[in-house]
Amino acid sequence: MSNQLTLSRPNIKNLQRGDGPSLGAAFSVFISSSFLDNEERRKLVEDAILRAGMHPVGMERFTASANPTVEECQRQARECDVYLGIIAHRYGWIPDGYLVSITELEYDAAKEAQRPRLMFEIASSVPVYPEKDFDQGHGRGAKQDKLDAFKARYAADQMPTRFVENKLSGMVVQALHDWLKQQQGGNTATETSKPENVGLEPEIKHYREVVEIQHKEIPLAGFKTRLRVPIALEELYVPLQAMLDLRGTGDAQFADAADAEFKLGGQGATEIALIDAFHEALARKRRNLVILGDPGSGKTTHLKRLVLACLRQGPDGLGLPDDILPVFLPLRELEDLHQGIDAFIEKTLDSPHLNMPQGFGKRLLERGRLLLLFDGLDEVSDPKQRAKVARWIEGAVKARPDCISVVTCRFAGYDEASRLDADFLELHLRPMTQEQSESFIRNWYKAVETGLDPTPSGAIKAAEKAAELIERLREPDARSTRMAEMTRNPLLLANLCLVHRDRGGILPKGRHELYDECVAVLLELWRQNKSIGQGKGLSVSIPAQTGRRALQPAALWLHGVESRTRANAEELIPVLEPALKAAQWRDGDAKQFLQTLRDESGLLTGWSHGTYGFMHLGFQEYLAACELRRLALAEALDGGKRDTLATLAGHYGESWWNEVILLLLAQGNPSLFAPFMTEALKQARFAEDSAFLDLILEETAEFSAVPFVELLRQTPDTPNQEWVGAGSEPAFARDEVNRHSGRDRRNPDSMDGSDLGHPSSLDSDGPSQNDEDNTVELSTLTYQIVGRQPFAAETSRVPSRHSDAGLPLNSTVLGGRSVSTAVEGDGLDSTAIESNANPVLSANQAAALRVLQRLAPDEIKPLINSGHIAAKLVATLQPISGVLAATERRDIASITGRVVASPTSLITQNCGVELILIPGGRFMMGSPVGEGRDDEHPAHEVDIRQFYLGRYPVTNEEYARYLEANPNEKQPAYWADRRFNQARQPVVGVDWEEASRFAQWAGGRLPTEAEWEYAVRAGTTSRYFWGKSDTDADEYAWHYAHSQNTTHPVGVKRPNAIGLHDMVGNVWEWQQDRWHDNYHDAPGDGSAWEDGKGSRRVIRGGPWVFEPGYLRSATRGRDDTDSRSSLLGFRLAQDL
Repeated sequence: MSNQLTLSRPNIKNLQRGDGPSLGAAFSVFISSSFLDNEERRKLVEDAILRAGMHPVGMERFTASANPTVEECQRQARECDVYLGIIAHRYGWIPDGYLVSITELEYDAAKEAQRPRLMFEIASSVPVYPEKDFDQGHGRGAKQDKLDAFKARYAADQMPTRFVENKLSGMVVQALHDWLKQQQGGNTATETSKPENVGLEPEIKHYREVVEIQHKEIPLAGFKTRLRVPIALEELYVPLQAMLDLRGTGDAQFADAADAEFKLGGQGATEIALIDAFHEALARKRRNLVILGDPGSGKTTHLKRLVLACLRQGPDGLGLPDDILPVFLPLRELEDLHQGIDAFIEKTLDSPHLNMPQGFGKRLLERGRLLLLFDGLDEVSDPKQRAKVARWIEGAVKARPDCISVVTCRFAGYDEASRLDADFLELHLRPMTQEQSESFIRNWYKAVETGLDPTPSGAIKAAEKAAELIERLREPDARSTRMAEMTRNPLLLANLCLVHRDRGGILPKGRHELYDECVAVLLELWRQNKSIGQGKGLSVSIPAQTGRRALQPAALWLHGVESRTRANAEELIPVLEPALKAAQWRDGDAKQFLQTLRDESGLLTGWSHGTYGFMHLGFQEYLAACELRRLALAEALDGGKRDTLATLAGHYGESWWNEVILLLLAQGNPSLFAPFMTEALKQARFAEDSAFLDLILEETAEFSAVPFVELLRQTPDTPNQEWVGAGSEPAFARDEVNRHSGRDRRNPDSMDGSDLGHPSSLDSDGPSQNDEDNTVELSTLTYQIVGRQPFAAETSRVPSRHSDAGLPLNSTVLGGRSVSTAVEGDGLDSTAIESNANPVLSANQAAALRVLQRLAPDEIKPLINSGHIAAKLVATLQPISGVLAATERRDIASITGRVVASPTSLITQNCGVELILIPGGRFMMGSPVGEGRDDEHPAHEVDIRQFYLGRYPVTNEEYARYLEANPNEKQPAYWADRRFNQARQPVVGVDWEEASRFAQWAGGRLPTEAEWEYAVRAGTTSRYFWGKSDTDADEYAWHYAHSQNTTHPVGVKRPNAIGLHDMVGNVWEWQQDRWHDNYHDAPGDGSAWEDGKGSRRVIRGGPWVFEPGYLRSATRGRDDTDSRSSLLGFRLAQDL
């Protein structure tokens, strides 16, 4: 199938003689591909062909009344000037009466006509999802064979260009340009006429000189009084990347750059160098740009860079007419919203700081040919007024066709009402890469040090200091995900550089300490208590302590309303005045305080006339946390009240307050962890947000078990009144109960192993009539202290929702490893269920028990001995979820000491990865006849020796320990991305070599594919490890329907029968084996299949983007060893 645009085709021969407006204007490019898997790619390619000045040709729009015939497709392929094929993973439609696909028929027609053929083949590094990407239905294996043969055939004719998704468009443009040069030679660009600037030449010359002076240096926050050195913008500027939104329709608003990248991935998005944006827009028949970005991402700096590029290098290098004049228009200065955009432009051009003759603005507008750079649409704070300004800009574009407009805006301020029309090409600024961040650091130090010392020694000093900071950021403690986020934002990175220089090369380790230093440096007074404003014609003197003391309550007040980041002076003055009075500051009023901090410190920003806010939300959050700490400590001295912390705990789990809470608890001496958690444990939402609890435990300055122990002392029927909690039953399904998996990787004694084996007497639920069709075969396992028997012949029929049980075990430590051994344990009285249990209390107690198990296991036994918890707590878990399996009650019971039912387990010395012992045995690997893909056949018997396998995929917190111990290792690709970098999420963005090195360092290896399938099946032979149907997938796996477009903390979903979590869903997992297209000649001993020459390795498990039906035990995938996908992680294996 192909895509036809009904465009006229001028006489090619005349054009080849040089007639016509452009050498490339008449060349036709025939797009050929399978359709279902390439629909979005075809749009990108069609757009790229237009950008190259050629005509895309194809068939689905060729006629309006009927489907195109095979003959028509072949004719178009023969008559085109260039044939362009897109080959992914599908072979595509085979027309009736033919033996090959329509794509191959089109290729042969073009080849027969001796047309040049450009083939684009998807790179092997792009993740493969077989159930989605490959041909489906009967005979799909034969289609894959035909596709492989087709690939080999066209590769013999010409080598294909291999593409990844965000590079395809640019690669097509480049290939067509190269072909055109080869065919025609010379320059294909059209000459444009140069209108005269009658009577304006002297004024324009003066304007250019003044504007260049104004924008050649960049004001860096914190430099105005501490470092009096000019910083040349072009010396500091780092070329940025942007993602294009090429969708015809879709939501306008994104939360931030990461949200935009994810939502646009594979949906009409491509990444370009920002400096090439005008070339891209003009090729797409658009004249204007809108650039969206995060706060501090470089939007304003880029506009100023455009000003300098136009004035110094000339506009034509940017893809603009060579006589266009740039006009920088900060929308924050748009005060009168009644006179229209033209009045604003004229007023800006007539402003006193330009020193232009009267009426210059009007004359320049009449002259036209202006590059109108509208900076900060979001700085029009009122949403209705912002939408009105957007309509004004659109009107100006239509009224002045010889002008080109660029608009910048924060993501948060760009909604459907303010979205600009189709004349504007939408670009999203990308966070800096690690390489760009390091270039920025070098540029920053060079600009500063050579500005202070222009001799060669200044350059040497700059290089040395930059190298120090870069090396410091590569050190283990600076490689956390939070720090990585800070180094990807130009504004925050500039502040980090300033702190590093000001502290003599010392960089704070904690995030709150870094914010503290940044605030201090931005106030310019943190070391010597000097004054802001002196020498500037101001009589205001603001000591550093006064500035901080006043800004803290302002920050907390702003944060009191969700999403509020700015306010006008009249609103802020009543908040500031009490603080300034308490600080005994008498050198000015609150309005002068605001103006001085805005103009001199850079910490407080003027968003528009009379409107103020912090330069970045992070500073507002940090100062709000400091104010909360001050209030809480004051209350503690005043009779031990906790009103402030109780109010803050009421916001537990609200995303707007999460960072404030984390920054508060990260501060110690004294720590507020215990009093805050005491209040948080009363909240109904506490047990719902396990991920946030993990963050608290990771970042708190000090951990105390006291609040959790006290909560567990309460009984479900008669808790103390203060522990009852307010609110209704939490809307969660085993989130916390299943998170008993959150063991302390650093403390072997806290481990309890896993359930593996036959049904236990603890399983009081038993099979029901409704479970009869949902059963799986489980082998009864016999365990001994020394050695294990394989999966035995004796089986029990157990409902799949209750398909794990085991023999009670205890843990001991041998050789530095925690090893579980079988002992007797006592049962659990199932009659202990309390009918009147408080569901909020019970859920929070389950969460508290998990915390103690992970971080303070020694606190559990005294509670048991004193009779506070154990059987009663475990028994009350079922009423709060309604669907808990008996095995989950057993597992929680095991950590209380009443029942310890687990197979052997251990924790690795390096990194603390929890492994469980997988018994040896024999199983049938692959899919039976009539099920699965061709690469899952033939099914074959494999013998497996016993081995250890990770209970979970390797997590970010475990990988962080590896990075800390191996500072030369590269950070994972998504280390700075908050969608994927939480502590208990599986690590992603790690290639096969990196995963292998981690495994070796941790004392293990990657599992073989046979071991992995043996472990996931756990004795079952059904399609899914939980049964025959995918209807129960929600219980066991994170998949497309509910993954919310990201990975999730490990261990939340139910494990399989031997206690392995997240074996399907969440992430793909690297295997040791090379990829083979089927199992012919596969090893039968469970070893890795290393034969073969291919670079791709097997991946197993299926990621969060899969539909439930794809999460079969036999599903296979493959990927290149250098792939660093957000869908791909790994699990640790170890030999005995």
